[in-house]
Amino acid sequence: MFAGEPTLKVKGNGFGGRNKHLALIAADSFTSMNASIIHLDMEQYLNNCDSYNFFRQEGGLIITGPTQTNVMDLMIALIN
Repeated sequence: MFAGEPTLKVKGNGFGGRNKHLALIAADSFTSMNASIIHLDMEQYLNNCDSYNFFRQEGGLIITGPTQTNVMDLMIALIN
């Protein structure tokens, strides 16, 4: 479990946020273990800061809607 607010130097003209980008970086580092689950070119989406569209197309996008809170970000990594 991680907490805090990750920072991101935005480049390109993609759509997404710092936490989605962090999730995409993590997914990119795990692809060597099971590359068959990824169908898109992750590097292209990372370079364009377009994590939203990556996860939308791969079927992993979760939309929670407004939470009406302003607390630090919480990241949970599940390792099997």
